[in-house]
Amino acid sequence: MPNEIFYFSGTGNSLALAKSLAGKLGNARLTRIAYTDETEIVSTAEKVGIIYPVYAFGMPKIVKAFISKLKVSPGSYIFAICNYGGMSGGAMKQMQKALAAKDIKLNAGFGLVMPSNYLPFGGAELEEKCQKKVSRAEVRLEEIASIVKAGESKRIESPWYVPYWLTALASKSYVKGTVKDVKKFHADDKCISCGLCVKVCPSANVRLVDGRPQWGSNCELCLACLQWCPVHAIQIGNISPNRKRYHHPDIKVEEMFYNK
Repeated sequence: MPNEIFYFSGTGNSLALAKSLAGKLGNARLTRIAYTDETEIVSTAEKVGIIYPVYAFGMPKIVKAFISKLKVSPGSYIFAICNYGGMSGGAMKQMQKALAAKDIKLNAGFGLVMPSNYLPFGGAELEEKCQKKVSRAEVRLEEIASIVKAGESKRIESPWYVPYWLTALASKSYVKGTVKDVKKFHADDKCISCGLCVKVCPSANVRLVDGRPQWGSNCELCLACLQWCPVHAIQIGNISPNRKRYHHPDIKVEEMFYNK
């Protein structure tokens, strides 16, 4: 397989980007990033891409774990795309450093603005605004596809005005925060026991107990369970009931199933 794109997605943004880019590259395999007990993840593709969302200026825990297990063929062309609603911070620098620790060179790294989906920071943006962001990202993907096809090495895109130490501090705080914030998840009386929250969880952290979801301690705060709930029954603390939910409009929930 000439091209393989690994992606981590909670509300569909990264998956939508991966699907679109795969279509532009042609002959590409999409592989989701999820928690696994495997000690090694091997790709023999000539060109390997990694698409992920920015969490607290950095990479999600699950992506860090994935990189620590990744093994690619010598001479493979490696590229990455991070997507974010506000700022990318040092997320791409983190990726570059994590790959370098595995003796893997990041040949090109890109940042794309996508609709914001972290509900604790606010509800979903207006549909028109979301669509503009998606459309601009699609145009940028055309450029990225051309660069990847040509195997060009490019400067790693990372904002100069966000010091790397701030990324490290924010990421550390985010990891600690997941332990505390997961305790705020609960399902209200609208819950219909459909189990969708279990299926969309990338870390297998949700299970049904007496028909109601229960959360473990291995949470990513990707909010997939909350954003995809068909009846908006899943809440985080008392901030979510009146905030508009978001998931990518072109992604079907079945495409998000990690646990079938």
